[in-house]
Amino acid sequence: MDTGCDGNVEGMGEEKVEKVFNLLVQATFKDEEAEKDFKDAFIPYAKWVTENEPNTVMYTLMKSDKRPLFYNIIERYRDKDRDFVGTHRSSAQFQAFRSQLKALQDEGRAALEGESYVDV
Repeated sequence: MDTGCDGNVEGMGEEKVEKVFNLLVQATFKDEEAEKDFKDAFIPYAKWVTENEPNTVMYTLMKSDKRPLFYNIIERYRDKDRDFVGTHRSSAQFQAFRSQLKALQDEGRAALEGESYVDV
């Protein structure tokens, strides 16, 4: 899939989509147990997203090679309202994952910070 600097997404058919909606979420975990609990929730959920949300262009987790308990989640959606709000956030799977993540936050085991972007 081409996700070059021109802000277009290609590869899912012949169409080009402008101004993809992006989220960059940074997560820091208190300890390795919290990190494991997060990954145990995230990995199957990300697989579900990949298999069931065709307009989610990217949903990936990256671990820092310098800070052992620091991660980035990159999310890319063809359309903010239709795909991010209407499909992704409204799914029962998202609600279940979000509740697991919120528990980690409420227990002080995870800190999350995020920002949204559009391609230029």
